[in-house]
Amino acid sequence: MGFSLFFMSRQKKLKFKAKIFWFLSLIFFFLVLFNCLGVEFLHPVNLNHPDLSFGFQPKVSCLPVLDYGLGQWNSEKYGNHRVVLRVEKKSPAVYAFVPWRRRDYQPEKKKLILVDGSTGKEIKNFIRLSISREKGEILFEPQTVPGDYYLYYLPNVMTGRSNYPTVVYPPPDEKPSPKWLQKIGLESEAGLDLARLSYPASFMASARGFPAAEVAGIQSIDELNSFYPLEVIATKEEVNQLLKLHPGRKYFLFPEDRKYPIKMATDLPYRWIKRGAADVFSGEAQPGEFYAFQLGLWAARVAVADLEVVFSKLKKKENPSVTIPASAGVCFNTEGIDWKGNHFDKICAVEKGKIQALWCGYQIPNDIPPGIYQGQVIVIPYVRGKEGKGKEENLIKPSPSSAKASLGLPSEELGSGRQKLSPTTLTLELTISGDPLPDHGDSQPQRHSRLRWLNSTIALDDEVVKP
Repeated sequence: MGFSLFFMSRQKKLKFKAKIFWFLSLIFFFLVLFNCLGVEFLHPVNLNHPDLSFGFQPKVSCLPVLDYGLGQWNSEKYGNHRVVLRVEKKSPAVYAFVPWRRRDYQPEKKKLILVDGSTGKEIKNFIRLSISREKGEILFEPQTVPGDYYLYYLPNVMTGRSNYPTVVYPPPDEKPSPKWLQKIGLESEAGLDLARLSYPASFMASARGFPAAEVAGIQSIDELNSFYPLEVIATKEEVNQLLKLHPGRKYFLFPEDRKYPIKMATDLPYRWIKRGAADVFSGEAQPGEFYAFQLGLWAARVAVADLEVVFSKLKKKENPSVTIPASAGVCFNTEGIDWKGNHFDKICAVEKGKIQALWCGYQIPNDIPPGIYQGQVIVIPYVRGKEGKGKEENLIKPSPSSAKASLGLPSEELGSGRQKLSPTTLTLELTISGDPLPDHGDSQPQRHSRLRWLNSTIALDDEVVKP
């Protein structure tokens, strides 16, 4: 009887301990999950760039986004970009995880230079553990502790003419001492090829166990060379998350301010992932200005054979009878004026998976009253039909005049084997204020108003152009 009671009591204790174990394991699991999903990793940026967000559902990333700032150094020797690392603890080796989100290809084939910020000397005992476009891992022996270290990740050599140079990125050439390699556990690797980035799993685990350096941020030599914000790539995981959120969308439209020209054709910027595909865009213009803006079209799931951009009139919010005509809107990718002064329609095709920057603009009248003006921009993509027949040069486009007149949409079928995708309507809101710009903004290149020169007819007459 006593043995039975003792056995039952012991069973209850074991069951209780098991419940406690599973309960604590569950808490730990959710803590890790919330840490990954709930922490905001996008730190403030030190380039005085406003965060032009449009109120979309934010996307979550577990790969940090670093601070972006400016610095001063010998760019001819080290290149235009560097990562700032901070070491607080003395150790034979320090591990650094760098989420640099690089737009360049094959970064594993490019040289890295690590410099002690206090002495200016290059660190020789330094190896790359893993390198990809999204992130990099390195291990190095710190000399100054505490101290900052600069990781130059795009050093280059320029040859040829200064106005048309040839830029070469040297290959990796780390040469750490055998003694240091022995300290970090690579002494048994005879004939180790550091350039291959191939290490035993046991060594990678021990390397990641060394004290970690703080990644303080990324710097460029000046604002012109900065990759922020539209050359900071999204990860594959983040892109897949966006696609999963919109399973039925064949393409995405991302309006973008003229201050940040769209430069990448094959990678989504993280800025677009964070913000999402907006349906409202706000800007500021002055009377007389040619206001330029961009629409980034990502052909996510299909190849776009052609597209049309339709503009509405812009109505003053306080007084809808005051308008900017629809004819003041133009997309330079889809239409223009040729050298004879004739209007033409241009085919704009986008390969599947590629990004096309659509540069658009409105000519603001000189005498327009100040205020907020609202209108619509409609993007209408066309694709090949299921048969996949026909060539882009044979594409029959709808009459732009009839579409613009009524803001209507063309028929479902476009020529032989052509079909229309669902149009995307963007609400454009312009706040117009300030003094009129007599030159339409041309004296300030950052306004991109000179785009309208593509449609200039100034050379058609026989008169001499005024200086």
